[in-house]
Amino acid sequence: MKPFILISLIAVELLCAPVAFAEVKAHPPLVFVINSAVNPLLNQAFVNETIETIRRNVYPRRLEVKYAELLEIEEMMEKKTADFYLATSSTVRRFQDIGLRDMVTASSPFSKDPNKSEGSLIIVDADRKDLNTIDDLKGKKAEAGRVTAFGMYLAAMGEVAKAGYNPQQFFSGTSFYGLDRDKIIEDALTGKADVGILRVCYLEDAVNRKVVDPTRLKFINLQPEDEHICLHSTAL
Repeated sequence: MKPFILISLIAVELLCAPVAFAEVKAHPPLVFVINSAVNPLLNQAFVNETIETIRRNVYPRRLEVKYAELLEIEEMMEKKTADFYLATSSTVRRFQDIGLRDMVTASSPFSKDPNKSEGSLIIVDADRKDLNTIDDLKGKKAEAGRVTAFGMYLAAMGEVAKAGYNPQQFFSGTSFYGLDRDKIIEDALTGKADVGILRVCYLEDAVNRKVVDPTRLKFINLQPEDEHICLHSTAL
């Protein structure tokens, strides 16, 4: 009887396998959307391993990986057209009220507290004697990364609001350069812009790459070194 039972079990598995495979094929692939800004911000090996970890865990479903700009990702979050996202924690937090939830967080090695690691640094040319406080920046021309990015822009505007100003009417104009943040530093130094807004730790990265001598810059509304190793002008 034992051989018969064994053969019967194998036969059952073989009969069921095509059905199970067909059910898997009937489901569309799971979609994993990654913020295109992530690659310069995170080690590529970290990104690749995250992709492979999700791919292993959703198997036998297929995983489709897409890279997208932040504005497109926000639209996808609102319409719920993807299954997984890799984006900044501040982006995820803004969409929690419509059902987005965090699964895994990569903490910054520069912050003592992973809940206090995102913010902005406001820079001006060190020779600008007229620019020393947030009040002095009113009516000036600014440059930043992305209009909806927390560290690249929104955190700095939060400090403007705290100072009693309307952020939408504070600067005479603001230009956005996405990931070309070296241009923001250059324009602040050459006078093309009065004010530059950088994501926390980007200055330190630029210094390491010898893009800028930090003594040529002045930092507005600088916060005490509490939870973060990098310079920051805003609450974290």
